[in-house]
Amino acid sequence: MLNDFESVVKSRRSASKFTQGIDISQKELEQIFSLVKFAPSAYNLQHANYVVVTDPLMKQKVYEAAYKQYKIQSSSAVIAVLGDLEAYKDSARINEGLFHLGFFSKQELDSEVE
Repeated sequence: MLNDFESVVKSRRSASKFTQGIDISQKELEQIFSLVKFAPSAYNLQHANYVVVTDPLMKQKVYEAAYKQYKIQSSSAVIAVLGDLEAYKDSARINEGLFHLGFFSKQELDSEVE
């Protein structure tokens, strides 16, 4: 497992230029987002929402708003990650399943919600 982790860390790159003219299909996007939901989040609130921008006019607006980063214009899609600032209000509902499964005591559930 450590070797897998090391491989992921060492091979990760942040792209700044993309090959233009390559589209990401709706099916590929659906596959990506079906996996993203498994990524951990603070307090397991899953507070992130994603907006996929592929329309050239909307990408231009994102480009302007993002300090004219070249990668926005050359990318097949821009994925804006938005955080729900009120996700904590849903903490009881999110964690009650863990309580009912016996992973949390009532005290731990109350503490998590607090």
